[in-house]
Amino acid sequence: MTEKSLTFKKGTGNVKHNNREETFERDNIDISRKENNITIVKEDLKELYKNEFSQATEHYNNKPKKNGKKKTKKEQKGDYYKEIKNNKNGQKLCYELVVQIGDMNDTNCSSNPTDEIEILKKYAEDFQERYPNLKVFNAVIHLDEETPHLHL
Repeated sequence: MTEKSLTFKKGTGNVKHNNREETFERDNIDISRKENNITIVKEDLKELYKNEFSQATEHYNNKPKKNGKKKTKKEQKGDYYKEIKNNKNGQKLCYELVVQIGDMNDTNCSSNPTDEIEILKKYAEDFQERYPNLKVFNAVIHLDEETPHLHL
């Protein structure tokens, strides 16, 4: 493989776009190649929040206040997913990393870049192990655009 650039960008976190669950009329997406996209991980974000935070939320709610009194319903935490979704401090439900090898001139999807696709797959599959405190719930390699790239 020739020397190529490696790009990491913060994405917008649009899971419906990443999974092509909606029709996206964009010049850079070739819908006829949508079936070529590779889904590595596809889990429900609400379910992830429930699995990751329900025990901590329950512990918080059952722990008495410093004065020993029980927390009122208003003081207790509810659905953590909804709490983050509705917050006003700019916190997001999820964050996205987009990883790309090369560019449309040296790694075009139409040229069948199998080596690059395998590297992106491996990167996605090993990500959770490398970063155990981050939870991957969605990972897709797009092959319906000019350059193969991973949404993680």
